[in-house]
Amino acid sequence: MKTAKLPGLKLAILGLAWLTNLAALDLDEVSSLKFPKPKVEKTAAQYTDDEVRQALRYVCDVVSKQLPVSMDSETRWDSILPFVHKGQRLMIYSYTLPNIEIDPGKRDVAAKIIKDLKPGVVAAFNTSEQGKEFRRLGVSARYTYRDSIGAVIGEFDVP
Repeated sequence: MKTAKLPGLKLAILGLAWLTNLAALDLDEVSSLKFPKPKVEKTAAQYTDDEVRQALRYVCDVVSKQLPVSMDSETRWDSILPFVHKGQRLMIYSYTLPNIEIDPGKRDVAAKIIKDLKPGVVAAFNTSEQGKEFRRLGVSARYTYRDSIGAVIGEFDVP
């Protein structure tokens, strides 16, 4: 059984993200991750960037082995990356919408797609256990979406 030496960072399923089709991932590997409980609960400000960076990298390493994965017929999860620098803490999720190709002259279409996606992602973040852990650690999530030819449709952060 794998054990991360990360005091107080209970992140076992953090990197699985919200809106994830968990059946598409190898939960045996993910569920075997064990993170020790802290003796004293810390606030986000009490976790050092190095502690958070180490935890997010660990989760990303495990989850990245299973990517890309089709979430549904409309969405492919391509990558997950941590970014921690001078107090900014992000988990960056990259998705492709394989059935969509945005004409460069139609940026209004891209903006509408992101506008339509964002409320569901934000709601899932705000109600999930993973979101609770992210908030406790001071980590935001960034979602980036690309079309079928790799052009960026848009991105947004969920604090």
